[in-house]
Amino acid sequence: MCAPRYQNIEPADVPEIERQDGVSVRIITGRVDGVEGAVSPIGFDPLHLDVTLPPRNRFAQPIALDHNAFCYVIEGAAQIGGAEATWVSAGHLAVLGAGDAVGLSAAGDAARLLVIAGRLLNEPVERYGPFVMNNREEIVQAIYNYQNGAFT
Repeated sequence: MCAPRYQNIEPADVPEIERQDGVSVRIITGRVDGVEGAVSPIGFDPLHLDVTLPPRNRFAQPIALDHNAFCYVIEGAAQIGGAEATWVSAGHLAVLGAGDAVGLSAAGDAARLLVIAGRLLNEPVERYGPFVMNNREEIVQAIYNYQNGAFT
């Protein structure tokens, strides 16, 4: 029940690193190679990366143990995971299991994917339309507030 917050980020304001091996990472939130993302601060310490892997390249990203994470492949196919890596093709999502990092690799073609993670909130979740709250009563109140112009 925190105050709403909005932060406009222009595409040109999103930092991008390009490594010597050709892997490029746009850092929306989080940190890669000492570079801080464009969106900050956010209370649940999110990580949101746009990663482009040239053919036959790898990228590894630490992920905090108290975070849930997933990867969404935008273009190509990527091998996602550690010892039990799985190939995921464009248009598919991989939900990551427990661990402190994610490994990504591309085969003979380039791949582009999103890596997204956030700290576990350990709260009940109730949703209705665009509203996400902790219980039904809060959803009803949010709808009432919206319909009566109480959102500012």
